Amino acid sequence: MRWAAAAVRHRRLTLAVWIVLTLILAVQGLSFGERITPSSLDVPGTSSARAQAVADRYFGTEASIPVLLEGPRAELDEQGPELAAALRANGGLRVLSPWDGGRLVPELRPRGSAALVLVAGQTRNTFASGIGKDVRTVVRARVQSPVRASMSGFSVIGGELKDASLRAAHDAERLAIPLLALILLLVFRSPIAALVPAIFGIAAVESGYGAVGLLGELRPISDVATALTSMMGLALGVDYSLLLVSRFREELARGLAPVDAAIAAQGTAGRTVLFAGVTLVVAMLAAILLTPGDFLFSAAASVATVAIISMVGAFLAVPALLALLGTNLDRWSIGQAPHEGGRWAALAEGVQRRPLLWGGAALAPLVALSLPALALDTGPLDARALPASSVARAEAQRVASTMGPGWAAPFEVYIATRSGPVTTEARLNAMARWQAGIARWPEVAAVIGPGDTAAGQPAPLRDERRRTGGGVDDPRANFAVSHESGGQAARITVVPTTGPNDAPTRQLDKRLNADMDDLSRATDAQAGTAGIAAHLTDHQETLGGRLPWLIAALSGVTFLVLVVLLHAIVLPLISVALNLLTVGASFGAVALCFDGAPPLLGGPGWADTLSLLGTFTIVFALSLDYQVFILTRMRESWLSHRQLRPAITHAIDRTGRVVTGAAAIMGGVFIAFSTAELTTIKQTGVGLATAVLIDATLVRLILLPAATSLVGPATFWLPKWLDRLLPNFNLDGPTKADTSPT
Repeated sequence: MRWAAAAVRHRRLTLAVWIVLTLILAVQGLSFGERITPSSLDVPGTSSARAQAVADRYFGTEASIPVLLEGPRAELDEQGPELAAALRANGGLRVLSPWDGGRLVPELRPRGSAALVLVAGQTRNTFASGIGKDVRTVVRARVQSPVRASMSGFSVIGGELKDASLRAAHDAERLAIPLLALILLLVFRSPIAALVPAIFGIAAVESGYGAVGLLGELRPISDVATALTSMMGLALGVDYSLLLVSRFREELARGLAPVDAAIAAQGTAGRTVLFAGVTLVVAMLAAILLTPGDFLFSAAASVATVAIISMVGAFLAVPALLALLGTNLDRWSIGQAPHEGGRWAALAEGVQRRPLLWGGAALAPLVALSLPALALDTGPLDARALPASSVARAEAQRVASTMGPGWAAPFEVYIATRSGPVTTEARLNAMARWQAGIARWPEVAAVIGPGDTAAGQPAPLRDERRRTGGGVDDPRANFAVSHESGGQAARITVVPTTGPNDAPTRQLDKRLNADMDDLSRATDAQAGTAGIAAHLTDHQETLGGRLPWLIAALSGVTFLVLVVLLHAIVLPLISVALNLLTVGASFGAVALCFDGAPPLLGGPGWADTLSLLGTFTIVFALSLDYQVFILTRMRESWLSHRQLRPAITHAIDRTGRVVTGAAAIMGGVFIAFSTAELTTIKQTGVGLATAVLIDATLVRLILLPAATSLVGPATFWLPKWLDRLLPNFNLDGPTKADTSPT
């Protein structure tokens, strides 16, 4: 705190340093889009991740892109072979077409007017857009009317998702900033006071882009960071600054000089900001430890980064600016300043007079809103998450309707040898028999590998003279065989009849994995199941299974933190229970808006699992802002008078306006993002907006005083032995001059 007070006394230097650092990071943020990667759904430790590691050693990381050609038969048979040859000439692309080897590959030619060209190419991850753009360039140059080309695959979809997330974030910012300015003006009734949090919110976003982009140089950061950096930067930058400005005005009203008022605000509301910010960062670290994978790491890292930026700015730079502004902060005020004992005190008194009536009236709609969450369907990313106007979405849907939904996300079965060829007669015969067997499974639409199973008869490849060149004479093997360090691997593409989130596809994943031991014994080689379909299935099951653990862990962490802070047990239990109720209502709102067919607000018809994980983590962490702000005031008043009812009334009265204003600001930001056309961002915005508005109104202003009033003085009970062991954190500074500190 001495260092912090020195920052206020040297306020011009403090502000100059903050401005320079913000500008440096903002300049770095100009290349943010180039430093982030498309989302990757690989989950470390799963069977698909282990199989993919083997595949990457032989084939490298490859993206699969099906290209659908539709048109008159004659034109199709003329342009199709030319396209396949041009794609092969592009270098590094593996291509399989219906015209290879002078004969049709039946799986790729469902009818005379349609054909599919399968392309596989090297990439950084299967969602990276570079390979998709390269293929699209060749396709546009070679395919002419009346033939129409449509591309699918998660490389194409992932690249479009990355671009769409950048556009959606910037569009939402343009909507959110004017809305924030209006809410801040209503809260402070002074344009200068409203401008301070707005400046620090915008600065948190711009510097956050730079800091998260720099983090992307050390570890891949996916495109989910775009919306969260913008969304949370605005929300936290404004929210934390708002607390400092509000407290500074209180201290000025008490008669303190501007510098002393700034230091006092720093020592009270600033401590609250530090505590809330550090707790948010700890919650993000816990989320990273509990949920593996780049996606949630990217989400948690971006939130933690902007939390640190917002926290440091509010704690050091905001008080320095306030000390400079002094009483000019309230120049050109609009209307009368709020006073104690107003509507918030009346609300608290009314709730305490009839806690059952008020509590029941607030609880009933929250329980009703939470019920749809019990049947909430979850799933992975899908082309339907893209805006309706997206070309990639339209083409993916065209491929799915013509060829079937499984071609965009097939399974890839890999058979690898540590040394020697995989193309021996015995191994090829074993693979061909296995292909013929699974081709008859009802969940399988097509099987493509080294052996021809179209007619149900194995046709093993016998010519191995070109093995060292990465393939054999049959074009299927050129697409499906590779070698590395003396060993060799074969790839069998298994196309499901259904999409990646459908139950038959998940069942097929289980059947394929159960069959791997038999295939490994038959080929005397290592066998495993990977591919987009396998990754999506493992992603769904693994992360869906982690959600209860994440809920339990963050609930426990929140409870322990509040016990230490408040020196009470019952009050933290009430707070955690209300948190869970808020999350349930938030998930229920997502279910109502995005579940089912057709979903109310668009999308694939289910909730994105990672969106739910991120929503829960952020809701729990952000709720600590309001909890700390209200509950510490309640506790300090209780310690001063040992009267529960005045303590509750005083806490609600002194915090109600600021808490509601902060919630309106966060809610405004999240509502702006809920208007995004990209479903993942829209779901997160709806979930967070619902949670914040419910938490700061029905929960903190009605249910919390009602519950504590019903429990009575036991609210602050703590065993004496535990009270002696716990450290005493005083968020309101060392003095007790103000009996109602923040």
